[in-house]
Amino acid sequence: MKILISRNDKLGDFILSIPAFQAVKRAYPESTICALVSPLGRELAEHVDEIDEVIIDEGESSWDLSKKIRAFKPDTAITIFSTTRLGWALFLAGVKRRIAPATKIAQIFYNKTRKQKRSSVKMREFEYNLDLLKAFDENIDLSVKKPILKFDTERIYQEKIIGFHIGFGGSSIGNISEDDYIDLGRIVAKKDGMKPLFTFGPNEYDLMEKIEKKVDYEAIFYKSEKGIVDFAKLISTFECFVATSTGTLQLAGALNIPTFGFFGDTLIASPKRWGTLNDEEKQHNYTIYEDENRQKEQMDKITNDFKNFLEEI
Repeated sequence: MKILISRNDKLGDFILSIPAFQAVKRAYPESTICALVSPLGRELAEHVDEIDEVIIDEGESSWDLSKKIRAFKPDTAITIFSTTRLGWALFLAGVKRRIAPATKIAQIFYNKTRKQKRSSVKMREFEYNLDLLKAFDENIDLSVKKPILKFDTERIYQEKIIGFHIGFGGSSIGNISEDDYIDLGRIVAKKDGMKPLFTFGPNEYDLMEKIEKKVDYEAIFYKSEKGIVDFAKLISTFECFVATSTGTLQLAGALNIPTFGFFGDTLIASPKRWGTLNDEEKQHNYTIYEDENRQKEQMDKITNDFKNFLEEI
């Protein structure tokens, strides 16, 4: 059996879909599973053991995308996040069994759908992704084995490293300020045997330069230019990762390291929807309020919790 599973939007969304790929492969180990992903997800998808082939969605027309899909010759297509363009491409590709959430007009292109109403936030995003598999096999085992991602790596630094990622590429609506990140880093720098490490994406050189000038203590500044897998290997060696709700935070969660994550002040942007994939006790999730007084109170709590966490590691 050849199964195409699509999650072709942002990197963090793809990471939250990996448990679904793993569940299908676990249930059907003899199947060939192909991931349809965006260019951002390609490298990571190629390193997921349960994914046998990868198709890159480069934003081409439905007709051109259908040619790529048809070349794989899937028996079944499971579309975790559907658009009219993708639904039409699957139809044009002649995939006989097409599964997707029963949302939006795109559902007309599928012959098996499942009502989910993700906006009601009755479960987390990765749980919705798994829930969709019941439309494929109602008896499928949806358990999640952690870590979701695992790499054989060795420590690069002698000290215990606490990672910070300030940027978010416009994909998050809840984040603490640059100065707040720097203040948290200062707490780490004062600890014997620990060091703060600030990570930056390939398009964040200006931000890195700005933060380097503002930091008045010893810290490491790392620009991720070697790809997402190399970055994942680095994060896997951290004692903790601190970031807003974006792909980098989801990557840390998939590696099952402790996280301090910041989320927007709406239900749909909250950790109830976008919580990470690490163990519950490793998640330290905080809503960042728009109200300045509430935000200050929350920052005080974050700082105290962070100090307590450092004392325990």
